[in-house]
Amino acid sequence: MISTAVEAPATTRNVAIDALRGLTILVMIFVNNLPSGPDSVMPAWMLHHDAETNGMTFVDLVFPAFIFVMGMSVPLALDKRLNAGDSVRQVLWHVVSRAGALIVVGIMMCNDSPDPSRMPLSEAWYWVLLYLAAISFCANVRVLRIAGFAGLLVLAFVYTSEEGLHVINLNPFSLEYSWYGILGLIGWAYLISSLVYLVFRRNRTALLASAVLLLCVYELDSIGIAQHLASLSSIAVLAVFLSTDLRPQPALLFIGGCAAAALLVAGIHGISKVNATPAWCLWAAAITAAFWLLLHFFPARLLAMAGGNVLLAYLLSEVFGYFLEVIGIGSWYDALNDTSVVLALIRAVVTAVLIVAAAIGLNRVGFRLRV
Repeated sequence: MISTAVEAPATTRNVAIDALRGLTILVMIFVNNLPSGPDSVMPAWMLHHDAETNGMTFVDLVFPAFIFVMGMSVPLALDKRLNAGDSVRQVLWHVVSRAGALIVVGIMMCNDSPDPSRMPLSEAWYWVLLYLAAISFCANVRVLRIAGFAGLLVLAFVYTSEEGLHVINLNPFSLEYSWYGILGLIGWAYLISSLVYLVFRRNRTALLASAVLLLCVYELDSIGIAQHLASLSSIAVLAVFLSTDLRPQPALLFIGGCAAAALLVAGIHGISKVNATPAWCLWAAAITAAFWLLLHFFPARLLAMAGGNVLLAYLLSEVFGYFLEVIGIGSWYDALNDTSVVLALIRAVVTAVLIVAAAIGLNRVGFRLRV
C-alpha cells in the first residue's frame, strides 16, 4: 500500500508549480515559432521527431509537460474549492464546465484552411477575431465572457470550409471539426484527471492504478482518438499522483519509477509523440517531474510570474502571426524563419519573451483568463 501524502509547505509547492508552468509556456511559444517542415533551417534535434521512427526530441516533451503541470494543479485547485465549502456537485459542475469550454475553444481553433472566397472577411481577420473572441470568452469579466461566447457563435457560422460547411450546420444539424485541438485535448485530460481525483482523492494506490489503467488502453486496437486521450490523461493522472506528496524523496522515487517503466515498455510500441505511446508518456512524466524538483529547490520567481496567466499567453501566441498579417508585416516576420538558424532562433526567443511579458502585465492589472 502506498502511504497517504504528507504535503510539502504550500508556499514552496505553489511557487515551484507556477514556475514550471511558466517555463513550459515559454518553451511552448518558443518551439511553436520555430520553422518546421522538410525544408526547415533548424537542426533535427530542434524539431518534432520523425513520426515514422522511434525516438523524441525536447520539442516532443513540451505538450505533455503542459498536460503534466495542469495535472499537478488539480489537487490544489479542487481541494481549495472543497475546503471553502463547495459541495462535490458544485465542484463537479465547475470541472465539467471548464473542460467543456476548453474543448469548445479547441474545436473552434482547429478548423484549418477556411475558404475566404466563401466568407465576408479574409482568413487572417477570421483568425484574429476568433482568438479575440476566445480570449474574451475566457476572461474574468462577465460582460467580456458573454461577448466572447456570442463572437464564437457568430464565427462558427461565418467559418466556411472549401466544401461549403460551417462549424455549426443547421440543415441537417452537424458539427464540422477535424480534431479537438491543443486546448481540447487539454480539456479532456483535465476532465478525466479531475474525475479520478474527485473519486479517489488522496488514495495514492488508486491514483497510480488509474494512471496504469489509462496507459493500458493503448493495448486496445482500433479505437483511434481514445488511445490518445487515454495516454494524455495518464500523464495528467500521474501528475495528480505526484502532487499529493511533493516531498523530495517521494518525487525522486516517482521520477525513477517512471523512467524505469519507460525503459521496460519502450520495446513494445516505441517512443513516439505522434502515436502517444506509453513510453513517451512515462518519459514525459519523469522528465517534467525532474524539472519540478529542480524548481522546488531553486524557486524561480520570474518564471512563477510567467505561470500566472498561461492560457492568455498561449492564445496571444496563436493570434500573433495573424495580427502581424493584418497590419501588413506578416511576410517580413515569416521571412525571418527562412533566412538562417540564428535569425529563426532570435525571432522565436523575442516572440516568446514579448508574449509572456504581455501576459504578465495584463495579469498584474487584473486581467486574467479562466474557464
